[in-house]
Amino acid sequence: MSAPEFLVMGPLEVRGQGLEIRIGGARERAILTALVLHANRVVSVERLIEAVWVEGAPRSARGQIAICVYRLRKALGEAGAAVVTCSPGYLLRADREAIDWLRFEGMVANARTAVAAGDGEGAVALLRGALALWRGSPFEDVPGLRYEVDRLEEARLEAIELCLDLELDLGRYHRVIAELGPIVARYPLHERARAQLMLAQYRSGRRAESLRTYLDARRDLVEQMGMEPGPELRRLHDRILRDEAGLMPSARAWPA
Repeated sequence: MSAPEFLVMGPLEVRGQGLEIRIGGARERAILTALVLHANRVVSVERLIEAVWVEGAPRSARGQIAICVYRLRKALGEAGAAVVTCSPGYLLRADREAIDWLRFEGMVANARTAVAAGDGEGAVALLRGALALWRGSPFEDVPGLRYEVDRLEEARLEAIELCLDLELDLGRYHRVIAELGPIVARYPLHERARAQLMLAQYRSGRRAESLRTYLDARRDLVEQMGMEPGPELRRLHDRILRDEAGLMPSARAWPA
């Protein structure tokens, strides 16, 4: 039997030979998710207890974790041997290509290398491929992994922003504007996304909209955080007001 594929960039899925391997119990799913996120590294029993019981773990928690691991191995069939007991807990032995999260990290790292080499097109292709691995909200049914959810969300947002920066340099303003709308709506206090939207609007000839985007950002920050926009966003606003020539793309980019 070939090694299964573990997908955590969305609801947990395990696939073997093209078919889904069902992991039924909520506790088993929480344990497997934690092991996948830390593949090839030991996850302590204490951390697994936190993943399974957000509050009020029972005195028998350590014993119950052992039972759940047994059930998990059984559900995985032959692949269950990849779940190894290793003090002070367990680890999942898996190839990087078998885990979507690790593939994502690798593709983003390769994209950054391509950027450093001046290959914007290649970097965008890698980032688009990495972002296509995202299938929805990860492990909503595992509240004990809130930190890990935030880490995945942050990595995804950073990849999106890097991709859109490159798309801006390549002159694809209308595509950037369309993609930034939902992002700004979801992260209204995230200033980098607002700055990207302002620049894309300005470069596509929508100066008034760009200035309105700044005013919307300032309103949200003042109302929700009691603070003014940061220096970078204010500086971009001032440059747009002055119509600085440096706001337009370099000669290597093509028009939108």
